[in-house]
Amino acid sequence: MREESEVNYLFEVSWEVCNKVGGIYTVLRTKAGHAVEHFGENYLLIGPDVGNNSEFKETDEDIWDDVKREISGINLTCRCGRWDISGRPRVILVNHNNKYHTDNLLFQLWQDYGVDSIKGEWDYVEPILFGTAAGEVIQVLHRLLAGNKGIAVAQFHEWMTAAGMLYIKKQLPAIATVFTTHATMLGRYLAGSGVDIYTNIEDMPPQEMAAKMNITAKHSMETVSAREADCFTTVSDITAREAGHFLQRKPTMILPDGINIDDIPGCYEEMEIIYERRRPLLEFASKFLKEELDPGNTKIFMISGRYEFQNKGIDLLLESLKKVNDGLKESKSPTKIVVFLCVVNGNMGISDDMRQILKGVDVERSGISRICTHQLHDPQHDPIWNACNTLGLFNTPDDAVKIIFMPVYLDGYDGLLNLPYYDVLSGCDLGVFPSHYEPWGYTALESASYCVPTVTTDLSGFGMWVKNNSDNQNKGIIILDSHERTHEQVIECLRDHIANLLEWSQEEITNQRKQARIIAKKTDWKEFYSFYLEAYSKAVKNARDRLHSSDTIAYK
Repeated sequence: MREESEVNYLFEVSWEVCNKVGGIYTVLRTKAGHAVEHFGENYLLIGPDVGNNSEFKETDEDIWDDVKREISGINLTCRCGRWDISGRPRVILVNHNNKYHTDNLLFQLWQDYGVDSIKGEWDYVEPILFGTAAGEVIQVLHRLLAGNKGIAVAQFHEWMTAAGMLYIKKQLPAIATVFTTHATMLGRYLAGSGVDIYTNIEDMPPQEMAAKMNITAKHSMETVSAREADCFTTVSDITAREAGHFLQRKPTMILPDGINIDDIPGCYEEMEIIYERRRPLLEFASKFLKEELDPGNTKIFMISGRYEFQNKGIDLLLESLKKVNDGLKESKSPTKIVVFLCVVNGNMGISDDMRQILKGVDVERSGISRICTHQLHDPQHDPIWNACNTLGLFNTPDDAVKIIFMPVYLDGYDGLLNLPYYDVLSGCDLGVFPSHYEPWGYTALESASYCVPTVTTDLSGFGMWVKNNSDNQNKGIIILDSHERTHEQVIECLRDHIANLLEWSQEEITNQRKQARIIAKKTDWKEFYSFYLEAYSKAVKNARDRLHSSDTIAYK
């Protein structure tokens, strides 16, 4: 039985509070309502003031005058308000204002905790400044709100906020701390460089590998934070193993990432709705490809997320599609597959060729414009284009597999589809997320929640969770068995899954969509938020033990 939380005040710190960067933004945004339901106005989020923070609304509330005055008194500035989402949680966005003498701050972290910051560049230093400022803000909030009246917990997401946790532990040790790593820096960097971290992880010396990856400072901060937290958590079993070795502490708890399934309409049996969502995708694809696509013989796939070519399995997908393309051409099948690659990359806007196509002008395209809608900053070194070039995926008239690379956020204002991401996703026949490194996997979970059959892998946290919590294997969510398999074997496996999908009857398609939704329902925050409450209780207990031990030592 899970422990009941005793916590009265919860302060939660992340670089992604009202700041859409990656998956942590989705975690915070979707679970905020449950935190407010449990803690009420005593739940406060602290994030960086980046000027245009997403969905942040400044508000005029009695508490904010005192907060701003106190924070100004310590030479920081902030904006106070609400995150305009479900639950409307209180938010403070802080700016460190160049308050800190960087060398002195980094030396103090070394002196107090042994954090090795010597090789840290600005992408290391800036988060340290923000984290420290966030710690000072929590100190102010605790004094104004809690005082000696209640029990407080501060949760810090990722190493980028961890300096705040270390500040709190030193300056206000009565606050229990939770440190959550969503992915270790070392694991992400090694996997991104092609290293198989899962087969022989125990043979990889963490400090030596961090030095090779040139992330010594970040790794040191992350390791110290895991060690010093009252409760150290991560998001999946696979990342817990990784953290246990690389950070030298086994996580106290697993906090899996959830969704609010009631906010997502289920429509696996309403084919008319699905067809309506597919229609603009097919229309755009037909225009881009200069080829009229038959809705009855065309499948639409999507991959999205961070542009991590190997970590996200984009390489696996393209190599599998090459084999599928060859097979369909050889069999002279009328089936077409349109694959939207929606991964953001630096660009200078919609390409000239694409603009001409939108105007109805017949243009002869060459190079990357055959697959990409935008003018990239550095197309010659783009991994997707180079892979397509090597594999011969050029969208020629006789190709059965068509590639459309859209390197922008689908926010409804991209100038091409002009549809929100989830509208595009829900119009697809398959979401493909064959990640080689994926601590959790929100993109796959969201795909399934929108009743889209989804591919993930047993190297992702979500994929492993599905394996352990679903009796209906490869129904709705298809798990690529990647662990201890060769690259070529995984490619063949994905090719076979795609080939099977092309043979599904309408009845099977409906069943696959239904099963995807059924599995996704099990990840609702109504089920998962209790893990957070348990983590807070464990942090409070460990903090009490820590304080009691300190008092005993001092007394002796």
